[in-house]
Amino acid sequence: MWDFFEPKNNEWYRWDLNGASAFLQKVGDTWHLLFSQIPFEDLTDGFGGPYAVEAPETEDKAISFVIGNGKKAALRPYLSGMPYLVTVKDGVRIMPGAETRFDVKLPPLIRFETAPHEQPLAEIIPFVLSRTWFGDTMSGIFCHSLPSFLVPRCDGNSICLLDAENSAVGVNTNVQSLIRCELLIRNTSKTAMNLKQTAIYTDMLNVYEKDGKLETDEVILDSFGDDNLKMSISHEQKKGCKKLSSSINGGKSEVFIRHGVEFLKVVNSV
Repeated sequence: MWDFFEPKNNEWYRWDLNGASAFLQKVGDTWHLLFSQIPFEDLTDGFGGPYAVEAPETEDKAISFVIGNGKKAALRPYLSGMPYLVTVKDGVRIMPGAETRFDVKLPPLIRFETAPHEQPLAEIIPFVLSRTWFGDTMSGIFCHSLPSFLVPRCDGNSICLLDAENSAVGVNTNVQSLIRCELLIRNTSKTAMNLKQTAIYTDMLNVYEKDGKLETDEVILDSFGDDNLKMSISHEQKKGCKKLSSSINGGKSEVFIRHGVEFLKVVNSV
């Protein structure tokens, strides 16, 4: 699915991305590229490729033409450079010293590349997402907004008070084109943490393939109180996985977030 291959000249190829699709054709040194997006809520089960197909119906979609060297091409998954905003339905209260985990499914940014130098031809997020601010417009950040709600997984040492009716919305997240991210949130402060939303920064995250599915590094968010948050990355669980794409800031493993009180109101009780 994500590996480089050598396309036949003038032949069209299609990748199925759980309802979305991507098309490629090589004509000499010219690459013809076409993407078809769908709303995130309309995910289906179809996944695979590349398949040799007839020329796609373009309708209102424009074919991109790129001149570039290289005999091989691949469709590669990345994470968008813009953070993803995730929401906990009705919120969850994390007591001092407690922690909880979430499984987050992140839409990928897909990119056509040519070998041997992995030159990018074109890219797109195949699932249409809305965008919103996390925090206020002065100290917050612009994010992709995921239309699904998260439900925490609490271990025996955590105290998580969650409304009994809290559940995820009806979005099919058991699909292979989404990137699984394990999010660990720890409250190391002396006050309770009321979690409603948080942003997952992507510039430190790699993308891997494991058993045919996409995964990224574990994200750890620590709250220290006094408006201090730290996001760090753990690569330990990904040893032995096939790395498909590297992070933008490969040398970084943590980032401190010290924005204003308005920025943190959506994460922590103040």
